[in-house]
Amino acid sequence: GAAGNATTTATGAGGITVSVLLTIDTGDTLDAKGKTWTLSGTGGTVLTISGTLNDSTDTSTFAFTGNNGGGNTTIPASTAYHSITVNNSAETYVLAGTTTGDAGGVLTITDGTLSTTGSNYALNIGAISIASSASAILTANASVITLSAISGTLFTRGASGVFTQGTSEVVVAPASGTGITLLSAATTFHKLTINSSASVINAGAAITMSSADAANKLYVQTGVLNDGGNTIVGTANGTLEVAASAGLCISGTAAGTSATCDSSTTPTTASTFPTNYTNGNITLSTTSTVYYLADDSQTISSTPTYGNLKLKSKLTSTRVYTAGGALTINGNFEINPTAGSALTLRVNTAGHITVATTKTTTITSTSSALSTLDMRPSATDYNLTSGAIVIDGNGTLDASSAASVIELTGTTGDLFTNNATFTAGSSTVKFAVDAAVTNLFAGTFTGASSMYNLEFSPVLNGNYTYAGGAAITVSNNFSIIPTGIRDLVYEMGGANTITGTLLIQPGAGNATVDTISGSNYDLSAGNIDIEAQGIILANNSAITVSTNW
Repeated sequence: GAAGNATTTATGAGGITVSVLLTIDTGDTLDAKGKTWTLSGTGGTVLTISGTLNDSTDTSTFAFTGNNGGGNTTIPASTAYHSITVNNSAETYVLAGTTTGDAGGVLTITDGTLSTTGSNYALNIGAISIASSASAILTANASVITLSAISGTLFTRGASGVFTQGTSEVVVAPASGTGITLLSAATTFHKLTINSSASVINAGAAITMSSADAANKLYVQTGVLNDGGNTIVGTANGTLEVAASAGLCISGTAAGTSATCDSSTTPTTASTFPTNYTNGNITLSTTSTVYYLADDSQTISSTPTYGNLKLKSKLTSTRVYTAGGALTINGNFEINPTAGSALTLRVNTAGHITVATTKTTTITSTSSALSTLDMRPSATDYNLTSGAIVIDGNGTLDASSAASVIELTGTTGDLFTNNATFTAGSSTVKFAVDAAVTNLFAGTFTGASSMYNLEFSPVLNGNYTYAGGAAITVSNNFSIIPTGIRDLVYEMGGANTITGTLLIQPGAGNATVDTISGSNYDLSAGNIDIEAQGIILANNSAITVSTNW
């Protein structure tokens, strides 16, 4: 009683059944001691907690099984539950306040309805299991339900079990763990938030967002959500957000254990970027990452403005990814498949690809795989704009037969690096930044990796130098055509060979080609056309013109 301030500890083997009312008085403590406490009373109130509920082993279960013929049965608020079970098809069990079980606990709805009530009490538990019965129902109202188990499946629902999402928010919040699965069966949510320190949350089944209320939201706040090849159906009236440093994987390893969602084979049937959302309702942080990973033909959605975009399939056959249209990427863009043999991931453009000025497009591969970014997959030329471009490993930037414009917009580091294959076709490589550039080129831009056209065309508001960085060959024309009243100096970084015409035609300022004193790089051109205020600073270099100067 209240005067005794006693601690009662359950002992012995087996569970305990209370057929009317279990009361923990003020000042008293009940140590549930890992037992199953079956509360079968029919009076509506079967457990009162005025004192302290404790479970020193964190393994107990409170099972509510009675049927109050005159109304509902109340589950009192506590932060000390481990697991909770409700089991009576004729009864509705209602929360009386914030109800918390620990990360290892499970809310099991074997039969009957559990409601968070119109008061929208919060429910915090490791996992939820709803049996396969049409009368096994979780009614979430507008509550926040937080799931925190660090292993297994967080939300299990039998085929006939019912989750009535209302306008609730389900928060997935494991503090650690690998290979955690969210769902056992396709489920509809109003708000779903991933706020997890686990390596990855695997969807496990299809996720559908309800459009019944326009506040619906799929939110990857912290951690990574991997669809695992399952469909994510969004809404036209709701929002999708992937926050800073968080990730969304499309067609990742079904039971993935890594934050890159490719810990094992990736699905051979492609899923898609969450459907139905409009661009204005999608927020992908600049430092967020969307991965496309299908070992299958896959479409890269052109609806969102991406943060980082990574195409990283594990190939068992040659595959083609196709952009759904123009792509805008505010982070880095990476193509990097993996294969045990010479299999190719070909990425077909379908519109202009724009990568932010301070970011990089990387075309590379892992192990024996090959990767290709195709700028003219059929009859249309598409352009690529990127702060920097790196072609590495077994990567290819393929502009064969294309008149694409490949524009570099960064200013620091090596802007265009080719350590693999660049096929220029009839493309133009363009630099037009109104700033000094550290290094235009690194790697190989001669022979089979020669450029076709090269263009410097900044609108100058200052006097700037473009540092070449490497030897280059231009198989058609090299045009240095800045405008504005300021000066541009191009410092060669190696021998420059131009098969067609070197045109130096500045606006009101000067434009200078400097072969670099001491290095004296050779300059060779079919034709050289120097217009007013154009300069070649020859130093002691060999200048060769095969046709006209």
